[in-house]
Amino acid sequence: MAGRIRDFMGAVNGAEPILWITLAAIPLNAVLVYCWPMASAGCRRLSCSALASTLVNCAMFLAGLWFATMRRPFRNYHVLADLWQLDWPFLRQLIVIGTPISIVSLMQ
Repeated sequence: MAGRIRDFMGAVNGAEPILWITLAAIPLNAVLVYCWPMASAGCRRLSCSALASTLVNCAMFLAGLWFATMRRPFRNYHVLADLWQLDWPFLRQLIVIGTPISIVSLMQ
């Protein structure tokens, strides 16, 4: 979903918020990945780093979602208007295409 928000903002000539969100997230991620494992004694280094990266990615998603729904010119597009309506023909096509691929992946 985060990639779609980035793509949407880029398509309407509004990629600047995503640029600033990403530029803010990179140093935040670096600081959290470096400092968090040092501060917590009960956490393994790798799991703390993964948790820090996950939290930064979730924050990036929420910031992008906020821009896409609340700020001009993006809010005029009503990004989340049809979120709960399923597109049944598209869903059927995904299942028809994805089932053989999933079976092959499971057999490997």
